[in-house]
Amino acid sequence: MVSEEAIAAAIADLELQDVLNISETARRFKINRVTLSRRYRGVIGSRAEATSIFYKREAIAKYNITPENIYNFDEKGFLIGLEHAVKRIIPIYL
Repeated sequence: MVSEEAIAAAIADLELQDVLNISETARRFKINRVTLSRRYRGVIGSRAEATSIFYKREAIAKYNITPENIYNFDEKGFLIGLEHAVKRIIPIYL
């Protein structure tokens, strides 16, 4: 498995290139060309980030959290600023 540091270094190198050469950069940093290309274009971050986004979307759908309340979480996972009878408690890290 390729380290995130190697991918970050390869992306930094790509950003300095006048003529983009993903294949050569991938060989130099020993990274899969497709992975480097996708990361450079911003299609997908790390696997952990993709999984985290999936679980957040699942929790939002499951608990019917409205968009205006998504920002309204404190570090414990509570919705703040709502009446006590309406408050739902879910963990912030899923």
